[in-house]
Amino acid sequence: MGVFGMTSGPWNELDEEIKPQVDFIDDFRMRWDWNERAREIIAAYGDQVDYMVMLSHLGHGTDVALATFVDGIDLVLGGHTHDSPKTTRVNGTTVLLPDFNAKGYTDVTVTFDLATKTAITPETIAELDITESLPINKTTKRRIDSIMGTYAPDANTEIAVSLKQPSRDGILDILHDSLTDFTAPKSGINYQIDASFLDRGEIEDSEIWAPGSLTQEDFHHAYPIERQPANTPGFSSLYQVSVSGEALSAMLNYESGLDYHGPALDDIESAKTYQIGLFKSAAWNPELFFNGSYYRKEDAQFVGEAWEIFDAYARKRTANCLYIDVDELLFSCDENAPNITSVWNFDDASNIFAPEQNIASSLTLTNATDELQYCDSELLNCGTAEFFSLPRLPDGSNASVIELSALRALDNGSFQLATQLETNGDFADQDRLSYYTIVFDALWPELDSDSSKYRAIIDADASSSAPDIYLSPEAR
Repeated sequence: MGVFGMTSGPWNELDEEIKPQVDFIDDFRMRWDWNERAREIIAAYGDQVDYMVMLSHLGHGTDVALATFVDGIDLVLGGHTHDSPKTTRVNGTTVLLPDFNAKGYTDVTVTFDLATKTAITPETIAELDITESLPINKTTKRRIDSIMGTYAPDANTEIAVSLKQPSRDGILDILHDSLTDFTAPKSGINYQIDASFLDRGEIEDSEIWAPGSLTQEDFHHAYPIERQPANTPGFSSLYQVSVSGEALSAMLNYESGLDYHGPALDDIESAKTYQIGLFKSAAWNPELFFNGSYYRKEDAQFVGEAWEIFDAYARKRTANCLYIDVDELLFSCDENAPNITSVWNFDDASNIFAPEQNIASSLTLTNATDELQYCDSELLNCGTAEFFSLPRLPDGSNASVIELSALRALDNGSFQLATQLETNGDFADQDRLSYYTIVFDALWPELDSDSSKYRAIIDADASSSAPDIYLSPEAR
């Protein structure tokens, strides 16, 4: 079997693929005529192998085009295209595109006949989701945790809270506010911009974080680092440039397509110098974005990666007891906030679903004919961990336990959590509660390490037969 590789050309700060005329990596010769180079490789080595594989990062469309016009390739293992997995067969070649960002993988089994020196690529190719098909390797996980602990210890640490889900404009508002007073963590340089021109296209709606706790990973997901060109700051990095008030007015008057934050046109002082925040693309291309050389690319000063800037701003907001997206006190900091937390300990068998602290929320269990269920009824048994032959809690206490019969999508009963609290957030107009927190012990008792059981946790949609949230055997 023979394997050769092909990769796409580099990309520039405008998110455009380019084909440099000179080699830019030491000891590597570069060519961009992929079809011709593939023909040369096959001509040189094709008669030495019985099965030829091309490992590609060209993108699925280019892979299919190459396979169409180049004979002698049996299998293409592709990449680069961020799209749903697919299999294309053309000119005797099977071209595979797997899932991206490690969300899934494509499993293909090629059968070789050593006697006839032939190979069969199956007609059906398995496309699998990693989270559903591959158990976590504990040794690998420990190694990854060790690396993350060394180089990114705060990656999954809660550092801020978002009250709502921002729009793209809301994200840019936060980013502009972040740039008005940012100190780079490594250099210690403080940047204070007066205005910014920011591109809404730098983020997709699907990448905007949801309401609730935020971590560095949320910021990195919103603005991932893609170093275009190679060995330069990320595509979504921010720069600062200095311009005169006259230049700022001209930039604002030109229809650049960028979102402007800063002083109104009539308030700009012509003789004053302004510090402007820009994404890398605009910082490196003033003529393209503003139709004039109001600053030089060489003078654009790198401020930081977008996620780093969000991170610093988020910590500052939390330290001041504020949400990252609105000027409101965090609930935990508001001394006048009412106690609206309901607690269920399930330790009173005579009224097993009675809440403590606050009665604004309620739990009810009913059978198929809507009859309320209590201890020792059709669907419910009550007792202690010892009574049910369960291990004690980690602290040694004999936990109160309720045992529910299996509820099958309302066929034989329903276990419902309801609340009389005011509706809030993005779905308030639909008379729904958007912001709430549910805490319960889903990790006890522990499952055996080789268990394949999944634990259903929450089903928020009565019309669905599957839970919306569940816990895997690996507690994920």
